[in-house]
Amino acid sequence: MHILLALLGVIGGLIFFLYRLSFTYRAGKDIVHDGRELASDAKAMVRRSKWNRKKGLNPIDDLIDPRQVATVLMIETAKCAGEITSDQKSKVMELIQSHFQMSEAAANEMMISVAFMTRDVPDIENVLSKILRPIHYDLTEEEKRELITMMCEVASLDGLENEYQSRFVGIVKNKILSSSGTGFAR
Repeated sequence: MHILLALLGVIGGLIFFLYRLSFTYRAGKDIVHDGRELASDAKAMVRRSKWNRKKGLNPIDDLIDPRQVATVLMIETAKCAGEITSDQKSKVMELIQSHFQMSEAAANEMMISVAFMTRDVPDIENVLSKILRPIHYDLTEEEKRELITMMCEVASLDGLENEYQSRFVGIVKNKILSSSGTGFAR
């Protein structure tokens, strides 16, 4: 009888041990799953915080490609005369294709992206110092002069430049051709 009681005790202990082992296994599995979710949430939180910082910014503030800046300047030069005409759009497209060696599709894509970036900018002169940084640091003096020439071509497309176009081109010319580079902090 004592052997039977011992055997029942061992079997009961074994069942209890297996039950606790399965409970521990499930708890460990939950911890691993929660840890993976936590790691995923941490990565998502970093992405969300980066997006939130960018979301509040104006897209024109993130321009780093001098070609995009040049396109902005040409479009804004055309806008100084009022709404952009199809002739002005064609001229800007032609200048983008010839000076930047871009295909028609790439030039069209650049025009669309620049139009998107500048749609909420009421006065481009207020953000000129920000957007001219890539021009100031990445272009040579000759390329800067070429950009001014491109802007003048767009302005004089319908005949003579109007007062606003002349003033805008003059402001840009003074800012990018200044040798001191004041106002362009990296």
